[in-house]
Amino acid sequence: MEEVADDRQARLVVDLATRVAALTLTTGGSNAEATAAALQVAACYHLTSVHVDVSYTSVIVSHHRGPNRDANTLARTVAHRAPDYERLSDLQRLLDELPNLDVEAARARFDRIVRQSRRYRRWVMSLAAALLGVGVAMLFGGGLIAILATCVTTAAVDQATHATSRKGLPEFFGQIVGAAIPTAVAVLLMALGEWGVAGLQGISASVIVAAGVVALLAGLSVVSAAQDAIDGFMITAGARTFHVAMMTLGIVMGILVVLWAGTFLGLPGYLNPTTPLSESPVLTSIGAVLIALGFAIGSQTRLSALAWCAGLGLIGWWGFLASQLLGLGHGTSVGIGATVAAFLAQLATRPARMAAVGLTTAGVISLLPGSMVYRGLYGLVQVDSLLEAGPAMIELLGAATVAVAIAMGVSLGTWLGRWATRQRPRVRFQRKALRHTVGAQSRS
Repeated sequence: MEEVADDRQARLVVDLATRVAALTLTTGGSNAEATAAALQVAACYHLTSVHVDVSYTSVIVSHHRGPNRDANTLARTVAHRAPDYERLSDLQRLLDELPNLDVEAARARFDRIVRQSRRYRRWVMSLAAALLGVGVAMLFGGGLIAILATCVTTAAVDQATHATSRKGLPEFFGQIVGAAIPTAVAVLLMALGEWGVAGLQGISASVIVAAGVVALLAGLSVVSAAQDAIDGFMITAGARTFHVAMMTLGIVMGILVVLWAGTFLGLPGYLNPTTPLSESPVLTSIGAVLIALGFAIGSQTRLSALAWCAGLGLIGWWGFLASQLLGLGHGTSVGIGATVAAFLAQLATRPARMAAVGLTTAGVISLLPGSMVYRGLYGLVQVDSLLEAGPAMIELLGAATVAVAIAMGVSLGTWLGRWATRQRPRVRFQRKALRHTVGAQSRS
């Protein structure tokens, strides 16, 4: 009977570890964090010889019970990913309290976390998207009319992509619809300006498109791909890279369809995809804060942590600007800004009562190479042969360099922050779990 009870306990622990890892992924955690969470659950309940395999779409946890017994293995699919940092923070607090809970109580707490409703309603999410779009427009130095147009279009993009998702339309087509909205608004404003409407002459329509695209583009997937590659999750890194390429191709298709329709109707259809950043540090700093706030609200961050997200967004941007003033290159400056943001995010986790990944992402969101990826793929679509694709390929290579610089900065800043907070039990265990994971990968 004791052996049966032990087997039941082991099955419950493996099930909980699998579900915790899957929820970590779906709420915005990295593969390394999901692996560490599963190993932490197993270690807290004294389960040894546990192997965790986390990929882009699934989690597998296997408990080896000896040479003469079958392994206890469970798998869960990870189909939908939507950042929910309040839920992820609650999950991490549960992990902190596991030593004081038996496995049944831990499972009950986990079920309550899964069932809890999202903090913000749909219209708040659209306002957050509008706020993020305004911040991007300010980074690119857009005027008042361009900023107002961006505010409306990014909110409309959020509503459109949500509607296509609810209808079951694949995300690729949702990207096409979302990209078509700011492009159509930009073409309309250019046409009205040429027809003599006051205040619209010389409007920077490309800012509207760029803001809508950056808000829509899965730039985080670019950085996550590089981060997974650094952590050793090569299959997931390749899957993320292909995903962001397909989603960006959908954006470019949406833009080109609208431009073609505008040309067919005799409307102005040229959009310059090389919109530079604003030269005003005050304007760009405000834009970085708004981007961080818009992202934090859209990622279901609790109200008490919004100020921390805004502050880290500003500090990360200042780190980038300071590096630029010192004459460092763009990629190096981005990496330094990401390092500073990630380091301070680790220090702010406890007072902000928020998962470090959410704080870190808010700190680097304004540094992401979304516009560079857009410009590169836009250039590839425009050329007639591969011989003319040199500038576009250079743009894509620059975007990859920036993504790797951010990933390296986040990794270094996270390591430094964990080293500085080594007195915290959960952080110490996370480092031990990650070393265990890396060792298991190297042995395999």
